[in-house]
This record gives sequence, structure tokens and C-alpha cells, in this order.
Amino acid sequence: MKHLKLLAIVSIIAVVSSVLALSFLGKPREIVAGHLDVKGMVVYAIGESTPTFEKFTEALEIKGAKVNYLELPPNATDLSEEMFVLFDGGWIEERVKDPNLHAFLRNAASRRVKLVAVGGNTSKFFEALYEAGVIDLATECDPECKCGCDFECGCDEIIINPAYMNPPLVGYRMKEVEGPYGPYLGESLLFSNTNNVDVLIEALSEWGA
Repeated sequence: MKHLKLLAIVSIIAVVSSVLALSFLGKPREIVAGHLDVKGMVVYAIGESTPTFEKFTEALEIKGAKVNYLELPPNATDLSEEMFVLFDGGWIEERVKDPNLHAFLRNAASRRVKLVAVGGNTSKFFEALYEAGVIDLATECDPECKCGCDFECGCDEIIINPAYMNPPLVGYRMKEVEGPYGPYLGESLLFSNTNNVDVLIEALSEWGA
């Protein structure tokens, strides 16, 4: 019998620059977007292989953000929830199974750092988050798997990825949100389906506020 894990997202706040159909997320909520001054952004940019990522980070610098270019992620203990870590989509795609990346994603997410992927196959960003145990995605087990299809087994295949269309900009963060019984910590996802760099930056600043 095939094993199916259900998608479990506590709270989703998606900033979408153009229409992006994500029917499995249910009825969209009305979002009252804030705005984060780009000049106040502290950004760590990891990798640099896709043109969209290069244009995006250069535009952030021009607008006054402090962009730190690195080959590898910084120490997560040096980060705070005001900071952004931007991954080049090509860099992430090459490291989806990297345990060092998984450790960073877990530590950074727990600190509410804003984690973002730009350019390339951005769906791989959510695969990496899944492999790190940060998010849960709907998966299907290979019926020929002989090890029980546990998470560590590696026989499960992702069948629903929220970024399956590879939008140019995606993001993940933990954020305190207001619920019917008071505030609680939920997940906030970012999707922006445009190639206009200025619009991408606007989406990032609204989501990160």
C-alpha cells in the first residue's frame, strides 16, 4: 500500500506579484501588507550562478541594502530574525541532499531568519527544507521500497511542492501570527511569479516586514 504524508502548513502568508495558481493551498486570505525599508536590510547572498539572482542582489545593493556575498551560509548563531539569507537557485539545486545545508536551514529557521531562493529551479529550495525536516510536504512511497518508507529511508517521493512552477522568488520564515486563541508561531511562505526585479524586491520587502 502506498504511504501518503499530508501537507501540514500551520499558517501561510504568500505575497504574489502576479497570479500564481496554488489551488491546494485553499481559499486565499486577504493580506494587509507592510513594507520593509530596503535600506535597512541585512542580506547574506549565497552562490551566484543564475542571471536573476545576480540582477536581484545587484538591485538590492543599489537600493541601499547591505549585501554580504558568501560561498557558504554563515553561522546560524550569528543571525537574527531581521536578516535575510538569499540562496541562488542553482546553488540550492546542487545541494538538496547536503547535510551541512540541512543543519543550517534547521538552525536558521528556528531563529526566524528569512530564508529565500532566487532564480533557477526554486522548487529545490522546498525540497531542501523538506530534507532538513523544516517543513512537511505530501509524499508518496515507492511501492517497491523494502525499508518501511520512514523519513530516513529515502524511498519517499515528493508529490506536492508549493513551488512546483519554479517562480523566480520563493521564501520561508517562521512568524508570530494572530489566531483565534491568541498569537502563535506559524509558517510564512513567499512566492513571486515575475521577472521584474523591482517588483521582486517589493514583494520581498512586504513579506519581510
